[in-house]
Amino acid sequence: MEANDPENDNLIFVITLGNTGDAFQMNARSGDLFTTKALDFETNSTYTLKISASDGKLSSTADITINDESSLMTLEGKAQKGPFLNGTSVTISELDEDYTLTGRDFNTLIIDNSGAFEIPGIELSGDYVTFTVNGFYFNEVCGEFSNSPIILSGIGDVGETILKNLNVITHLEKARVEYLLAQGSSFSEAKKQAQQEVLNIFHIDDNIGASETLDLTEDAVLIALSAILQGYRSEGQFSQLMANIITDIREDGTLDNRSVGEDLYSHAKVLNTKSILMNIENYYDDIGQSLTLSEEGFKPIIDNFLQETEFQKDTSIINYSRFGRNGSANLLFDALGDGFQSTFISLSANLPNPCMKLKIVMRADEDNACYQVPNPVNVIQNHCFSKLERVLPDRKGVDFSIERNVLIMEADGTTTDMYVDLSTLIEDSGGFLQRPAIESGKYIIEYYEGNTTDDGEINDEPVRTRTIVLGIDDPDCTNCELDE
Repeated sequence: MEANDPENDNLIFVITLGNTGDAFQMNARSGDLFTTKALDFETNSTYTLKISASDGKLSSTADITINDESSLMTLEGKAQKGPFLNGTSVTISELDEDYTLTGRDFNTLIIDNSGAFEIPGIELSGDYVTFTVNGFYFNEVCGEFSNSPIILSGIGDVGETILKNLNVITHLEKARVEYLLAQGSSFSEAKKQAQQEVLNIFHIDDNIGASETLDLTEDAVLIALSAILQGYRSEGQFSQLMANIITDIREDGTLDNRSVGEDLYSHAKVLNTKSILMNIENYYDDIGQSLTLSEEGFKPIIDNFLQETEFQKDTSIINYSRFGRNGSANLLFDALGDGFQSTFISLSANLPNPCMKLKIVMRADEDNACYQVPNPVNVIQNHCFSKLERVLPDRKGVDFSIERNVLIMEADGTTTDMYVDLSTLIEDSGGFLQRPAIESGKYIIEYYEGNTTDDGEINDEPVRTRTIVLGIDDPDCTNCELDE
C-alpha cells in the first residue's frame, strides 16, 4: 500500500476492517501487506480490506480486494452483424440472481477486424451478464463498411459458456428473455423459448445451439438472418427494424406487425446470395481468415422464408414514381395504364441504397411486336425502339443498350432517370411526313432488382414482370397489325 503526505510526515498504516480470522498483517511503516496463513477461498471467495493511512493528525482510507486467481475468468467472443471493426467498444454488465444490473461494468475494445474481443481477469458475483457492442461494421450485403454505428446486445449465462458472441439473434431475443424471466421462467427455459420464437419468424426449425455461440464464418442460419435483416437498409433503417421486431415479439413471442413482416419479405426477395457470399469471402480473405460457408448452406434458408412466410407482398423496395425528373410519365410506374399515347417517356427509379442495382428489360411481345393502329399511313422505321439511338442526354446513372425489339437499361445509384423518345416516323398516303407517333404495341417489362457480383450479374430471374400496351387503348391488341 502506498500513500503520500503533503508535508512528508511519516505515515502509519492499519487494517481497520475486513481482516476475517486475522488472515492478514500489515507493516505499519511500509504499508506492506502479508498473509498470516493459507487463505480459505472456499469459505471466502473474496477478501475486502479497508486500510487507513494517518500522519497522527489527518487520515485517509482505501479498500483493497484479494481474490483467488483461479476464480477469475476471461470472457471472450465476437461481435458480428457483419464483423464489427477493430477498436469498437464492448461492455459486459453484471447481473444479480434476480437478473438486475449490479452497477458493475467491464469495458473493452474489439482487438481485430473479425470482431473478436476479450475481457481477462474478471470476477463476477453471479453467472449472468448482459453484453453490448456499439460501433461500425462490415455490411455483407453491400460489401462495404457501414456509414454509421449500430448497437447489438445480448444476455447470457457465463456458467454455461464463457464465449459470448453478439449477433442479430442475441439482440432480437434479449428483451423477450428478460420478459420471460420476469414471468418466472428459468434462464435456460427463457433462452431456449426466445431463440426459437425469433427463428419462427423466419420459418427455421433447426437446432442451432445457443445464440451467443454462433459464428458468422460457419453458421448458415446466422448469415441468412443477418442478410435478411440488413437488406438494402441504411444503418438507421436497420436499427429501427430491429427495434420494431423486438417491441412486437416481447410479450407474446410472435411477429404480428404486418408492415414489418412485409418489409422483411420485400428486401429478402431481391438479395443476391452469390454477391453476399463473395463479399464475405473477400472480407475474411483480406484479414487472413477462412470460411466454412457456402451459398448452398444459407440460400435455402432465405428461399424457404420467402416461400413460407405469411407476409408475402408483390411490392418493390425501389420507388418507381409517377413522373420522371423532367415531368414525363414514368413507364416503370405500375399504375401507368394501357393506351398511353405520348412519345416522350421516362424510365425512372429511386433505389434505397447506392449498392443496389437495377436492370430493366423491355421487349415487344413475341406475338405482337411493335404494332400500329390500321390507318392510311406507312411506317418509316421497321423495328421497336427505332429512335432510341437519339436518346436525349438527360439521363442519370443509366447505361442502356438495344437490340431489335429489346431495350436493356441498367441503373447504378440511388436516383436514376432515362428520358427517351419512343416514337416512329410516319408518312401519309401522299408521302408527306406527319408528327411522329408512339411505337404502338404490347410490351413486356422485366424488373431485375438486387446487388451484383464482380462479373456484374444481377439476380438470375426477374423479381416481377408486367405487360403494357402503348399507343392504343386495346389491352388485348385485337386491332393491332404486326409491323413486319
